[in-house]
Formats: sequence, structure tokens, C-alpha cells
Amino acid sequence: MALSTIRVRSLLLLMVILVLAACAPDAAQQPLQTEPVPSDTPDAPTLEPPLATETLAPTAPGPQRLAVWWPETLAPLDNDTAAEVLSEQLSAFQRENTSVNVQFRLKRVEDVGGIMSTLRTASAVAPGALPDLTLLRRDDLLIAAQAGLIQPLGNRLSPAVLEDLQDVAIELGSIGGELYGLPYTLEVLHVAYPPSTAVLPATSYDVLLSERVPFVFPAGRTSGINNVLLLQYLAGGGALSDTGTLVVDAGALQSTLAFYEQAVELGVVDPSVLEYVRPSDYIGLMASADTGLGAVSSNLYLELVDSGIDLRAAAIPTESGHPQTVVDGWMWVLTTSDADRQTQALRFLNWMLDANRQASYTSVIHMLPSQRTALRQLGYPEYVTFVSELFDNAILPLTETESGAAARAMQTALASVLTGQRTAEEATRDVINQLNS
Repeated sequence: MALSTIRVRSLLLLMVILVLAACAPDAAQQPLQTEPVPSDTPDAPTLEPPLATETLAPTAPGPQRLAVWWPETLAPLDNDTAAEVLSEQLSAFQRENTSVNVQFRLKRVEDVGGIMSTLRTASAVAPGALPDLTLLRRDDLLIAAQAGLIQPLGNRLSPAVLEDLQDVAIELGSIGGELYGLPYTLEVLHVAYPPSTAVLPATSYDVLLSERVPFVFPAGRTSGINNVLLLQYLAGGGALSDTGTLVVDAGALQSTLAFYEQAVELGVVDPSVLEYVRPSDYIGLMASADTGLGAVSSNLYLELVDSGIDLRAAAIPTESGHPQTVVDGWMWVLTTSDADRQTQALRFLNWMLDANRQASYTSVIHMLPSQRTALRQLGYPEYVTFVSELFDNAILPLTETESGAAARAMQTALASVLTGQRTAEEATRDVINQLNS
């Protein structure tokens, strides 16, 4: 294991120990524990009853437990600064709230033992092992709410916090008009390009094709539809049903696929993009001076810029060039149904969502804060202006639970066009026929 990894794991462990130690009840307040002498022991002395019985004062109740599960994604192992900032924030909360015993635990996100996996299994067999608070992405938020694993937040949060949230953040955390997730970090999709790339007046299809600007994006997908194609299809006139699934509009689909048909012919898009599932799959290309446009998450963009790579930002190419994005994020969810623990949990949420604290931590993990005041503290004013415009033109991700047959068929159609197996017109007809069969 790398030395930096060991150092950070040790720091995180120390952080948890310090937090737990700080909130433990004073030993002087603990009742004295003694073991009685067994009466059937041969050498046991005969004890005379005391002449007087001392009345002990009732022991004050200890701090109330507040269990928090924190995704490892939000505590990067190679980021010492993040560990220090998070430790300081948790310790400061503990000092100001001595009646609460914060039990902080890092949890992986996926697979067995991950947050969602454990919530499902423990809710049935070991509810006492569940946290009071954790953080989820949009897809898991929907699943957890449907399974009854999380509680609605209602209007119990600080108005100052709610009123400062981006509008799309409220939408991201809501289900059926009710707030279930309090967005903490946000992530948007856009493109990045080096200064050597010609300045684009608008990232429209026509500009990319006429200027022959290379475009790389994560076209691969293990299920459903990739977010770039989803965004471009909806920007081109496609729509979603009332239940959130894709509705196939032949005109919007064919015009989107026609762009990729021409892009492959002109060398703007290479079929190898089908090998990329996420922007980090081609992170090495982003440092190249002749990359052209590369679709990135805001998280990856900030990581690259903070590492010293000079990059510009622009919107994902669409037919009109109008800026649009897909937004996701990490949201605080309430998992306890106990009224007293909910009160403590909401106090913790309001404290952590202080704009200055949120800005301090999200900046060191290269993520966008959900509140406008915190976002304005980001050290890149031009990027803040750009991202704010994207927030005003954002759509929610099409989650795994919402990806139906249309989404899968459209993803297959894109692959057939990129590999030259079908024209845009033929691929569109294939989708229509498949869904009508």
C-alpha cells in the first residue's frame, strides 16, 4: 500500500477516534462498577451489613448517539487536506454539541457492504446497526425511498439553507414534490478543452463539424443510455413521459444520430469512444494539447485544473448550441424514524450546511457545493458564472430504475452509427420497429 494511502487512512482513523473520545461521557460521571464476592467461595469473608446506606445521586444521561455513514467517494484517500478539514468540522460540531455522540464511519458505495447493500440487509435483521444519516446519489435515493429505508425531510431544515440551494438541487432531492434528500455536493456534465483549441462561439453541431474539432465522450454504457446522448436528444426535441422514461421522437433521434454519422465521416468522433464508460477513462487525453473537446464531470474538471492543467470549459455540443447539462450529486438522507434522533440529525445537517463550511470542504474534494453562497466562494469566478448558467438549464439523470426499452434501444442505435453498421436513418427506423414489435 502506498505511503500516502497509509497516512490518510491513519489520519481518518485518528479523526474518528478523536471524535468519539471527545464525545464520550466524563469518567467521573460513570457509576462505580464492582464485582460481588461469591458467597459459596470457601475463603470468602463474612461481610456484616453496613450501619448506614449512602444514597447516590442519579447519574446524568450520557450523550445521544448520532451515527453517520460517510461515502468513501467524499473522503479521497490521497487527499490529506480533505481529511484534515473534515476532521476539524466534525470536532467543532462535537465541541458545540456535547449532548450528541457522533459515531462517524466511512463506507464504500458499491457492492456487498456498500451503503445501499447494508441499508437493505440491516433494515430487516439488525435495524440497530443502521445509521441516522448517510449520503446517496439520485438513483439510490429513489430506490431507498421506495423501499421505505429513508424518511422525508419535510420543512424541518433551516430556511437559510433551503432558500440558498440551487433550484435544480431541490428538484434532485425531491420525490413527488417531497424533499427526501438534502443536496450537499453537485456534479454537472460539460466539455473541457486546452487553450490551443480554437475558441468556439457556441458548441453547436455545425461549429464542431465545420471546424473539425475532435470530440471525445463516454459513449459506452453497460445499461440504459449515456448522459451525453440523453442530453443531446432532449435538447433536440425529445421528451420524457410522465413516469420519467424516454419517449421516442423520430425527428429528434435521427437529427442527433445524423450528427454522429457526419462526425465519424469527418474524423470529429472516433468509434473508440464506445470503449469509454466514464470521463476518467480518458483522463490522460485531457492533458494533451490537441485533445479538442472532451466531455468531463465538473469534479474531474476541477481536479485537472487544480493539478495545474490549463483547460477551458464549455457546454456539451447540441444542435442549437444552447448550454444544457445533466446534474447529479450526493444528498444527505435521514434513515432514523426515532423522533429524538431525527432532531439531532437535523441539527447536524443544518450545521454542516453552513455555507462557509460547505465551501471549505467541497473545494478540497473538487466538488460543487449545492448552495449559491458557497459556490460563489469557489476560486474560479468565470467557472462559477459558467456553472451557474448550466444549473439553470439542467436535467436530472435518467436513473437505472427509469431506463426503459427506449433508452436501451437508443444506446444501441448510437453504437451502430458510430461503428458504421447503420446510417442515422436506418438506426432510427430500427428503434421505432423494435419498440413497436
